[in-house]
Amino acid sequence: MVENEAAPPLRLKEGLLVLGHEAEGAGAANRGGGEVLLGSRFDDAVLKTEPYRFVTAICSDTARLRDLRARLGEAGFWSERSDDFFSHSEARLYPHNSDGFGWLVQDSCLRSVQRFVEDCFGVPLAPDMEIVAQRMDPGNHSGFHNDSPRLGWETHRLNLYLNDDWEVDRGGRLQIASKMSGDIVSRFVEPRMGRVMAFEASPNSYHAIEPVRSGERFSILYMFWHAANAPGVARAIDSMIRESRSAWRPKVAERYGALTGLLQSSGAGEIPHGTSNLMDHLLDTSCLLLAWGLPEHVALAALVQGIDDDYLDEAGLSSLGLDPALGSRAAALEDESERAALRLANLLASAPHVPFSHARWVERKRDFGGGPDLPSEPARRAARLLFDHGGEDGGPVRANQPGRRDVEPAVT
Repeated sequence: MVENEAAPPLRLKEGLLVLGHEAEGAGAANRGGGEVLLGSRFDDAVLKTEPYRFVTAICSDTARLRDLRARLGEAGFWSERSDDFFSHSEARLYPHNSDGFGWLVQDSCLRSVQRFVEDCFGVPLAPDMEIVAQRMDPGNHSGFHNDSPRLGWETHRLNLYLNDDWEVDRGGRLQIASKMSGDIVSRFVEPRMGRVMAFEASPNSYHAIEPVRSGERFSILYMFWHAANAPGVARAIDSMIRESRSAWRPKVAERYGALTGLLQSSGAGEIPHGTSNLMDHLLDTSCLLLAWGLPEHVALAALVQGIDDDYLDEAGLSSLGLDPALGSRAAALEDESERAALRLANLLASAPHVPFSHARWVERKRDFGGGPDLPSEPARRAARLLFDHGGEDGGPVRANQPGRRDVEPAVT
């Protein structure tokens, strides 16, 4: 059996805003500022699907945005950030409500922007959110990258631009491309005052910001999480896998040593499975089923799904030290509720290792269909964790979002 190296920590950001919970320091600003529905002022929205899904629109609340731009230009809270492929200055806005930014972190404002993104892309979003102001000075830029989301990573982003004095020769346009090389730029988005650009992160969402040549480029960035990929969901999945692995891997190794040895000698540890490998996936799936209280033959089914059928006759099962009756029952797995539990464990064990996408999640939600009556409450909790989000079609459900004010659909 392969050694079980510790999985890398989840890439979750700390201190996120959570809709429905008043941001720290925002109370006074919110009480005095009145309700702001910024997202309902995003007009002329157009959804594009090539080279990936993104939306452009125009914010008509220009007086408020110009005041925001002036305040950002005078602010002293900026922190410079740079890496191999980007450089800019940024600031989280919600600790700075005394500087006139409180309306940006009101629930009404945040919910209206989130509603816009949900309606544009037809996805259920989590209440978790991050909002950052960004300033780019001459020479600042961002190289081509794709922000492909993994478990717990943000899945959607909205850029709101604040540059009244922008001209083409100043640079700083957002570039949308179909390849990481940027050889073919499909679209340039000019960072003019009130311009909105939102996109769905994916392995194909290549984008960059050309170098700023003069002046200052200001924007507000909203980061959102799909409800099925939210930080709380990611932490729960990570904890479930780690706890089942710790409790059951030694027992699986002892109980099925010949079988795991066959998998190992057959190269299962070298066969890629997302960012992991097939061996670890089969073991994690088996451990989850045991942790959910499923019978031994169901946990064994998770391992024999990686074995060629030629080994699953009576002689082959005996050579692996398995009781033929138990092995045959595992290979057949005729009970539909147990088959559903196996499918669910496979999905959960895969979650940290494959890119998240709404389309893939909807397909799996539809295929799983809630499953038959799963055979244990821990399995049912896991199913709710993965799939109890959005409507039957996977889209947002307004009834689950109290306090929302309906606005007209954003996409035309």
